[in-house]
Amino acid sequence: MFGCVQRENLSSRLIVLESRNDSDISQAELDELARAIRVALEDAGESDVDVRAVAQPAPGVGSQWADVLHLFLPSKDFIKDAVWTAVIAHAEELMRRRFSRKHEACRPRLIVVRESENGEVLGIRELTDADGDFAERDGASDEKRLPPPLS
Repeated sequence: MFGCVQRENLSSRLIVLESRNDSDISQAELDELARAIRVALEDAGESDVDVRAVAQPAPGVGSQWADVLHLFLPSKDFIKDAVWTAVIAHAEELMRRRFSRKHEACRPRLIVVRESENGEVLGIRELTDADGDFAERDGASDEKRLPPPLS
């Protein structure tokens, strides 16, 4: 299960945006990102791709070291689609803007890209400061620390 999205309801043309801590990335921020991605997809002629946003409640007290956005894609092949550029650009823009929050300026930002069917990590994009570039990071070492939200 992806937050409130049941696995059996996943379409082969669905992108799920998920925050596992709504104190970090709120539902409102995810909804705004989902709207921007929908517009980009429609502009690219991909109006059959649905985008859903789910902000999970904070699992407990405290804060995790990184600000993490999980981006579940319909399939591995989706990364090869031309629309992938627009999707990741909007996600990166959201994460870059989050550096303006003074109390979180030193936390790295991660976008964990996963395949929806099994939660496999396809890649991790990391940003360590607002003026830097996103870097690709190997996802294999983070698999235990960032398990897929499947029930």
